[in-house]
Amino acid sequence: MQRGDGLNLVLCSFFTWANTEFRMENPMKSVPVPRFQKVEIEPFAQEEVSRMLKACPYSRDVDKAIAFTFGNFFDVKIQESKLR
Repeated sequence: MQRGDGLNLVLCSFFTWANTEFRMENPMKSVPVPRFQKVEIEPFAQEEVSRMLKACPYSRDVDKAIAFTFGNFFDVKIQESKLR
């Protein structure tokens, strides 16, 4: 069973624990699990990533390191999407 809502999972877990520990009734048993449509996320094109990184002003070396890390992450995702 796939849970689409993290809050639902947290509440179910909490009340299951409370039921085990304190014999409390679990109100989440009567709450239907939300269903969500899976949405395919389109990756950025390599030129879009390059434009975004060039548009970022760098004021510190840390900013450059962060941009470099995200640039590499986006590049990996772009290459991964080409393999599909």
